[in-house]
Amino acid sequence: MEDNRNFILAIVLTIGILFGWDFFYGAPKRAVQQIEAAKIEEAQKDQQFEAGTPDMASGQIEVSGGIPGMAPAVIKEITEGRSDVINERNNVLIDGDRIKGTINLKGLRFDDISLKDYRQTVDKNSDNVNLLNPSVAIKAYFADFGWIGDGTKPDSNSIWNTNSRTLTSDSPIFFTWDNGEGLLFSREVSIDENYMFTVKQRVENNSTEAVTMATYGRIYREGGIEGPAMFILHQGPLRVGDEGKEEITFKDLQEEVFEKEEVTEGGWVGITDKYWLVALVPDQDKKFVTNISHTAQNGGDQFHVNFATKGAAIAPGASIEKTSRFFAGAKEVDLLDYYTEVGGIKMFDYAIDWGWLHFITKPIYIGLDFFYHLVGNFGIAILL
Repeated sequence: MEDNRNFILAIVLTIGILFGWDFFYGAPKRAVQQIEAAKIEEAQKDQQFEAGTPDMASGQIEVSGGIPGMAPAVIKEITEGRSDVINERNNVLIDGDRIKGTINLKGLRFDDISLKDYRQTVDKNSDNVNLLNPSVAIKAYFADFGWIGDGTKPDSNSIWNTNSRTLTSDSPIFFTWDNGEGLLFSREVSIDENYMFTVKQRVENNSTEAVTMATYGRIYREGGIEGPAMFILHQGPLRVGDEGKEEITFKDLQEEVFEKEEVTEGGWVGITDKYWLVALVPDQDKKFVTNISHTAQNGGDQFHVNFATKGAAIAPGASIEKTSRFFAGAKEVDLLDYYTEVGGIKMFDYAIDWGWLHFITKPIYIGLDFFYHLVGNFGIAILL
């Protein structure tokens, strides 16, 4: 009788698991896939929005310490695929040790980055993971940097000059843009052997009047996560500042704007996925403010993550330079630890969501990773 009860109980539990799995996971996943397919079809037939540039007239920016806002979107027709858009631009190449892509001389956006070490499927011949996409492509996802303040400034339509056509881990690249009113803007971009860019922005005031300038950086993303959210893993915007790490879900962001006052002891802001991270890292020794917001247009969601530095006066004949960093790559534990400990980026290793019990889960991961590299098999590593 006891064996029969156990057998019947096992059958009931098995049926419960099967139906529960389909109810809580299978059906929502299919619904999300249908919605995503409808959005893509709609976008292909209709239009795509391009994010604007920070606008002083928008009322969302204060040069003394405010945050760049997103100007009204510009409707843009999608007539070509991602590769066609990129191939028709006037690009410089990105050929890092672990990153490849292009930078368009129009606007200097980081909107075409692929990861050399990671592929879209387990097939070794599949395409590399495309982390960032141009603004006129489906699922636009890009980052850019610029200036806020007096005078005419470069924007997404500005054509820059360059001293080179290829950016490598050993060869930085230098860009210039003259506003024709006495202000000369320059930008030096370099990349290390992994996924970290360094962006040095400089403005020279050759006019007869003093100007006030501040720098900004921003990330624009069309759409949130693909598939249902994972309870044990944060995916979405996050930032680190004086109060530690703040995780914000895409869903929460659709209902609220998350603003923060000046940060004085370093930090960063970005968007994280299950495996990937795109992050803005301002100068860790300077004050800055951050803004994370959401807009909804054309039946889709747009997520904005920004930072801005404090404004500084530039006298005639003088210049100022601001340095920021930009990460676009895989969330590798050892690498994030390196940027935290050696690179001096506050809590950058917390880009990985270790959960509330991080003091247990991270050591477990370290042990599992050690045994995996020792035996080459995750199953045996788990047993060990």
